[in-house]
Amino acid sequence: MNKKFLSAILFGALMVTSTGTFVSCKDYDDDIDEINGKIDKIETTLSELESKIGDKGVTSVTFDEKTGVLTVVDGTGTKTYTIKTAAPEVDEVIITVDGKDLKVDGKVVGQVGDTVEVKDGELTINGAATGIKVGQYAIITDKNAQKVTIKLPNAEGVMEEITLPIYSASSAITSLKLAQAAQTLKAPFAFAANDAQMKNIAGTEWAKKAVVSTYNADGTKGCYVDVVIEPTNVATDELTFTLQNSKGVTVFANGVVTEAPTLQAKAASSTGVYRIYFAYKDGLTKDDLNGDNAIIKAGDALAVVCGNVSTSYDLKNDYGTTSTTASVTAQSDTWVKLGDTYNIFAKEGFNTDPSLGTASEQGFLTAFVGVTDYKLSVDETIASTYGVTVSGSSFTIANELAYNKEIPLTLTYTSDATTGTTKPATVTITVKVQTEPVVGAVTLKASHVLTTDAKAKYAYIPLADLANSITGENKIEWNKATSLSYKTVVDNAATGNTMTLTSAKKYGSSPDYLSIAGGDELTIGDVVKADKTTKAANLSEAAYIKVEVDPAKADVTADVYSGLIEFTFGGKTANATVELTLTNPTAIDAAAISRIPVYFKGDNLAAYGTVASSNLTYDVTKAYNIPATTTATAHGFKVTNKETKAGAWVVSATTVTIPLADLYKDTQEFEVEYQLFAGATYNVHKEKVLITGQSPIKDGTITVSKTELDLTDGEDTFVSADVAGKDAFGVAYKLLNSFKKETGADKKDAKQVDEMSADIKSITFDVADDNKGAFTVTPVYKKIDDGKLVDGIASDNTELTGWTIKFNSDTAISNGATIKFNLNITDAWGVELPAKEVTLKVTGLSD
Repeated sequence: MNKKFLSAILFGALMVTSTGTFVSCKDYDDDIDEINGKIDKIETTLSELESKIGDKGVTSVTFDEKTGVLTVVDGTGTKTYTIKTAAPEVDEVIITVDGKDLKVDGKVVGQVGDTVEVKDGELTINGAATGIKVGQYAIITDKNAQKVTIKLPNAEGVMEEITLPIYSASSAITSLKLAQAAQTLKAPFAFAANDAQMKNIAGTEWAKKAVVSTYNADGTKGCYVDVVIEPTNVATDELTFTLQNSKGVTVFANGVVTEAPTLQAKAASSTGVYRIYFAYKDGLTKDDLNGDNAIIKAGDALAVVCGNVSTSYDLKNDYGTTSTTASVTAQSDTWVKLGDTYNIFAKEGFNTDPSLGTASEQGFLTAFVGVTDYKLSVDETIASTYGVTVSGSSFTIANELAYNKEIPLTLTYTSDATTGTTKPATVTITVKVQTEPVVGAVTLKASHVLTTDAKAKYAYIPLADLANSITGENKIEWNKATSLSYKTVVDNAATGNTMTLTSAKKYGSSPDYLSIAGGDELTIGDVVKADKTTKAANLSEAAYIKVEVDPAKADVTADVYSGLIEFTFGGKTANATVELTLTNPTAIDAAAISRIPVYFKGDNLAAYGTVASSNLTYDVTKAYNIPATTTATAHGFKVTNKETKAGAWVVSATTVTIPLADLYKDTQEFEVEYQLFAGATYNVHKEKVLITGQSPIKDGTITVSKTELDLTDGEDTFVSADVAGKDAFGVAYKLLNSFKKETGADKKDAKQVDEMSADIKSITFDVADDNKGAFTVTPVYKKIDDGKLVDGIASDNTELTGWTIKFNSDTAISNGATIKFNLNITDAWGVELPAKEVTLKVTGLSD
C-alpha cells in the first residue's frame, strides 16, 4: 500500500512572493557538496539528531523515500538518518504558492499565512480537512517561524516528531534601517495595449498582460532604497532583500545590493550603508497591480525585509497604473578621447574637443525612458576601421585613424509598442573623436635636489634624446643653431615664450596643479656642454639646458613637474616632453628648517621651557634649527595638538602650555608643520612630535662632596661648598647661598659669594635613619645689614646658607659611626626630586 510523503512549506505573511518563490537570505542547496566528507550517520532516534543540531540551524532537509535516508545539513556538516533498511514506496505531495494561494497539484487548498498541519494522515489547513491523504510521514518547513518539523519513524518503526531551527545569514543582522527619510518609490514599467504580447530585442515574447520594468535614465531598472545594516561586517552577498507591504506581499524581484554613494541624509556618516535596487519580478501582470485582484495597491506602505528583520514601513509605493511611453533621444556633439571606455548612460563624454583642455562633461543621451530592452551596436566596417568595440552599454574607440572623426553607434530598443510585427526602434548616437593631440617625440628627464647653495641650485635637462630624434634638414639646422627658444604646448597649441612645467599632484584648499616657469621659479640659462659648465658654441656640442631652480618660490615643492615643450632652432621646431623631478635635501640645508637631533629620542621631546605660575610654557621652535637669515614665522611654522582627550594642552602659535601637574605624568602628540624653504607655500614638511613636560633639575645631577661629620665641637655644618648641582644640559648651579664676612678697615665689606639658583623652589636637610633622636638639624639664614654679615631667620629677608648638625650628647657615640641624611629638593617646576641621600662618617670624638 503506497503512502504519501508531504513536503509542505508554511509561508508566513512576511515571507511570500506572488509567484510562490520563497525569499530567504541564501540558497543553501549547494552546501551539501561543499561539506562532502563531514557525514555523521545516526541510526537511533530523531531526538539524537535534534540534540546534535542544537540551535545552529539547518540549511537543508531532504528525504530519499527510496532508501529511507533523511539528510540534514547544518553549518558544521551533514547528518543522515535512516528510518528502515527497506523503505516503503511513497509519493510526494508538494504544497506550492501561487500569488496568495496555497496549491496542491494546481488545486487551491488555502491562503498564504494559513496553518498547514497533518492530522490522522490527512492534510489540514487551519484545522480543516482537505481530503488529501498524506500518511504519517511529513517534513513541514515553516520559513516564517524559521523552523522545520520532521515526522518520521525511527529505526524501530516508532513515529517520532522533532523541530529544527532554520539557519539564515539574516540572523546575523541586528538592525536594518532606512538610510534616508521616508520616500516615495517610483519604478517605471510597461505593458502592451489590448493585452498584446511585448517582445524583447531577440524577438522573445513576454506573456499577455505582462508587466516589465523599464530602464531608468542611468541604465538601471526599478527603484532603489538606501539602508543601513548592522553590524557593518555582515557579508551582503549572503543576504537576499525583498521590498514588500505589511502583509508580506511584493511585486518586486529580490534586491540587487551595491555600495551606496555618500549620502547627504540622516545616515550619511554611518557605516554599513548599502543601496538596494528593486525591479519588477518576472511573471507579473497588470492585473496584479490594478483592479480587485491586485496583490498590492498603489500607495501601500513598504519596507525592506531580510529574513526576520525589516526597516520601518516608511516607503510609499507609487508605481502608477499606466504604461510608460518610450522616449529615446541622443545628445548631439558629444566628444570622446581615443582609447577611453565610455558608458552611454553616464555623463562621461565632453561638450567640445577634449584635446583643447576646455571641455566639460556631457552625456550621450538626453532622454531614455519607457525602454524594456536595448542593444548597443556598431557597423562592422566602422568597427574594424576605427577600432570600435562595444560591450553592453559601453564602447571604446581605439584606432588612431578615428582622430577628428564622427563615429555612429546604433542603439536598438523595445517598448510597450514592440508587439506583433512591430520591430524594435533605433536611435543613432554620433560621437566625435578628439583631434590628434600634439605629443613629444621623446621625454627629457632631469632630477634636482632643492637647495639655496649657489653651486648646486641648477638642474640640467639632457638634450641627447631630442637631438637623436631630429633628422634630415632639421638636423642640419640643429647642428648649426647656437641657441634654443621655448614655447609650452597648451590645449594643443604652442603658447608663450618660455618653458612652463606642471606638477603631477594637486595642492591647496581648492586642489589644483602647480606651475613653474622660466622667468619666475625657473631661470632658463645657456645650453652647455657635457661638463655642465662650458657654454656650447652650437647645438651640435650641446648636452644640457642649464636651469636654475628657486626653492623659495610658492609653487616649488618636491614633485614631478612636466610639460610639452616646443623647441625652436634655426627656424625649425621639435616637440619633447620635459620632466623635472624635484626632491628635498636629505642633509641639512643652510636655508631649510631641521630638527636639532640631540633634543630628540625618536619622535619624543622633553620640554623644559619656562615656568610661569602653575604652568610650563615651551616654544617648540627651540628644538629646531632655524636659519639665521629667516624666522620660524617666515617658514609658516605651526604646532597643532592632535589629542582629542580632555586636558589636551593649549597651543598658541608655536608655544605649548603644560600644567605643572602633568610633568612626567602625561605625553601628548603634536603635529609640527613648516615650509622647508621660506616662501615655498606647498613644500611643507609635517611630522609627529611627542612632548613630555619635564624638569632640567630633576633630569640633571646633584653631587655631595662632604663625607665626614666632624663633632669635635659637638656640631658640624652642611653648606653650599658641600653640594653641587648640574642641570640636564650640564650647566652648574648653586643649591645654597654663601657669604664672605666683612674684613675691611670699616668692617662693612661683607658680600654674597654663592647665590641659590632660581630653579630651586625649596630645599631641606634632615636625618634619614633611626638616628633622628641623636641630632638636631637647624637651618642657617644670613643677610648683609649695613655691609655686615648677620644672622637672621627665614622670614627676615634672609638667605639660606645651610644647616647646623648638633649632636645631642646625653649618650656616647663612637668615631666611625655613619649617619644618613636626606637632602629634599623641590624645583621651580614644582617637581619633588627623589631625596638625595647623604652619608656622613662621625669624626672628632675622643676615643
